[in-house]
Amino acid sequence: MKWILLAPLMLLGTLLALGLLVMLLRVGAGASYRNGQPRVWVKIWFVNIQLYPRRKRRKRKKDKRGKQKVTKSKKAQRPNARVQEASQSVSGRHQPSPQKQVKPTAQPAAGRQGPTVEEICTYMRFGIDAGGQLLRGLRIDKLYLRADIGTPDAAKTALAYGGASAAVSNLWPLMESLFTIRKKDIFLNACFEQEQTTIEGEIVITAMVGRMAIIGLRIFRQFTKMKKAVQANEQSQ
Repeated sequence: MKWILLAPLMLLGTLLALGLLVMLLRVGAGASYRNGQPRVWVKIWFVNIQLYPRRKRRKRKKDKRGKQKVTKSKKAQRPNARVQEASQSVSGRHQPSPQKQVKPTAQPAAGRQGPTVEEICTYMRFGIDAGGQLLRGLRIDKLYLRADIGTPDAAKTALAYGGASAAVSNLWPLMESLFTIRKKDIFLNACFEQEQTTIEGEIVITAMVGRMAIIGLRIFRQFTKMKKAVQANEQSQ
């Protein structure tokens, strides 16, 4: 009797433990570019699953006996297939073509109007706010960028290096405001001896399943409140 009473509690405890593990699970994706070869993978906790480039599968050798049997069976089935095709073509000729039914065109409803400017602005503000919340739920575990800037002309190399360093210094505060960056390594070098620019980098973005679920529920609640407010405004007008 004790086991009968404890079985539901044990099942509930295991389900709660599994749910907690799923909520604490960290998933994400990564991309890298080294030596002119891109690579993309999916990260589930500590496991990386490579998506591109795909790994080549080994081709298994087929038995010759199996091939001979398949070829014989195909040869035996060929005349039957030809007879079926001929019968289908003959039967298709005698069947009358069905008449095409013209669908009635849907007429627009008389009392409906498009969204107002205020509604469009509210939806746009909601979309920007929701996108910011989702971005704040992400985390950059690794951000690596190395650029050896080089051109045939030394003056052009200096200008390119100055523009790249200015772009990085201007974009970096925006990146820090949007994401939580755990590890970063950005290095720009002006190579006056090289005639070409070489770039390599790597980025890994992850997110916790539980945190993203909470953010999604929060966004859904905000959307329902905004929709009710818009409908109330329409009814009052």
